Amino acid sequence: MGPHRLELTKLLIEKGSDVCALTDSGSSILYSACESEDADPEIVSLLLKKNIKVLNHPRKGQTLK
Repeated sequence: MGPHRLELTKLLIEKGSDVCALTDSGSSILYSACESEDADPEIVSLLLKKNIKVLNHPRKGQTLK
């Protein structure tokens, strides 16, 4: 996401992005933010403050990795 990822994440949330949306594989945005090699603790903290209830829902018969 680049050097301004925290600001970009805040802007997307402010503009109404669904922080509970799932990826095609069934993982949440929070999960994706945590599994990244260059995970930003501030973004993870911001997502947690948004009270994300869905952490992970893999599709039937699939694993995350």
